Amino acid sequence: MKYSLPILSLLAVLFLSGCSTKKTTEGQDFSQLPVYELKGKEVPTDSAYLRYAYRIRVEGDVAVVFDLHGSDYFCHAFTYPEFDYLSSFGTLGKGPEEIISGSDVRFLGKNRVGILDSNGRKIAIYSGVGKGMNPSLERMVRMEERILMPLDFVRLANGDFLVPDYSGEARFCVVDSCGKLEERKAAIPLAEKTLLSSAAPAVAQAWRSFLAVTPDESQLVTVTQLGDVMDCYALPVLNKETIHRIGEGGEPEFSIAAEGYGIPKGCMGYWDVQVSDSCIYALYDGTRFEDMMKQDPATVKQGASRLRVFDLQGNPLRSYTFDRPVAGIFVDEALGILWATDVNADHQLVSYSLK
Repeated sequence: MKYSLPILSLLAVLFLSGCSTKKTTEGQDFSQLPVYELKGKEVPTDSAYLRYAYRIRVEGDVAVVFDLHGSDYFCHAFTYPEFDYLSSFGTLGKGPEEIISGSDVRFLGKNRVGILDSNGRKIAIYSGVGKGMNPSLERMVRMEERILMPLDFVRLANGDFLVPDYSGEARFCVVDSCGKLEERKAAIPLAEKTLLSSAAPAVAQAWRSFLAVTPDESQLVTVTQLGDVMDCYALPVLNKETIHRIGEGGEPEFSIAAEGYGIPKGCMGYWDVQVSDSCIYALYDGTRFEDMMKQDPATVKQGASRLRVFDLQGNPLRSYTFDRPVAGIFVDEALGILWATDVNADHQLVSYSLK
């Protein structure tokens, strides 16, 4: 089955449109570090529920798989780690209690989940996500119009939400629990600062990043969808990145067309990121756009097949290569298992042993 690559949502937008010590590391690679080749095992689930399993989130004994192209629902709950089906929720539609364009899902506590609706600029909060329960919409957090099409989110320790800022004024928007924009935080850490004055929205879209927060909620980690940049920020300060790591793929690259929109260049970067108590797990692609354009779209498999592992100071530790490209990951360090979503297959949930 083939559906549109998530990068296309970014391209569509592009074409339309410090108190802490900073540590910068450039040009680091994994060539001298251990590389482990992993073979996946497909996990039997009812494939009728999954069309494009983009993200997997786990909290306790419940796993939620986010379906980017769900025909009726965006989220499906399963028991964990057995992956027996429990329920579906997050109705696709244009009604006041429905989701127009889901872009991510996060657990907001035990049996409580938030689904981000990027086009609707809202977060649908559901309770009752678990065994013997029926998910129900608790409330909608509707964001102000000043917040431009949020594509990812995390909840902060004080109950506020953090979303990327695509205006170019800052890197993040802090949004309160009612959807009000409280403040903009941190600058986009690109080397050529003058671009922010001439093409701020294009820069912000090119620097689209995926977010993750440490379990103790003390640190935010971001990885760029284009290029090869990982940043870490101390929470709740968020004034300046504490770690700024530029890998072999460099910063997100783009050119500015005469009409003012940005045209992506360079390489595809990260697909997903997760942070544990001790490590950062980042799913990396690295395919250059010039090479992508030479491929037959009908044969292209979506996802990335390299997992980079860093310590919490941004130092590379080891890497893994998968037997297939995957779109989303969840690492269970206690079980020594990495769960991944393969959007190119009929059975889209795959497990890898890390032991």
